[in-house]
Amino acid sequence: MNMAGLLNNDIISDFENSFRNNCLILIGEAYKWLKDTKNITVDWNEETISANIFTHINENEKAIEWNINVSDECRLYWPAILNNKKSAKSASRIDLKQSTNWNATKRVCYFIEAKNLIENNCTKQRGETKLNAKKIQQRYISTGIDHFISGEYPPNGCMLGYILEGTATRIVENINEILLAATRSSEILKKNESEYLEEAYISVHLNDCILHHYFLQFSNSQNSQ
Repeated sequence: MNMAGLLNNDIISDFENSFRNNCLILIGEAYKWLKDTKNITVDWNEETISANIFTHINENEKAIEWNINVSDECRLYWPAILNNKKSAKSASRIDLKQSTNWNATKRVCYFIEAKNLIENNCTKQRGETKLNAKKIQQRYISTGIDHFISGEYPPNGCMLGYILEGTATRIVENINEILLAATRSSEILKKNESEYLEEAYISVHLNDCILHHYFLQFSNSQNSQ
């Protein structure tokens, strides 16, 4: 590749990094607004929290200024579906997608998969539904992390954990304990610095998959059962 090509790749890479940072800024502002204006408890479904984050980003003046569009519950159409080998109805969905255009020639996207998380077993006040903390933490791995590793979710994305009970520190320790028990010690989550979201972690997986995790702390305590 000639120098012009290398320079162009550097420019695109810088643009993608700036876009990703802007996506995190928008998520951070939506989180602050949601935490300040709503009483988020274990009664909230993750889809409802994501709907609020989607709406705040969609209406954020910065998103308009930066030409960032947001979509929710996005279907992912892989070649097997497009080639009629699998039903389009079977397509996986990812919770949020932020996108923009570079130089009117390239669309850049950032995908977010969100999961509710709790540290301790607890009971929903509405309907008295019992929530099992370990099963919910296992689900964060099996239908979140593992979907990025397998390629079911695009690599240009992150995990977003909605903490409805307990603390990020302890929940991450529990997730790491599950990974260790599954002989996946090289994949544990490690604290990472972020300018935009306080509880940031990173994990490294097979196929050179590097995954970023951001935990939104809505509640520090709930009555455990």
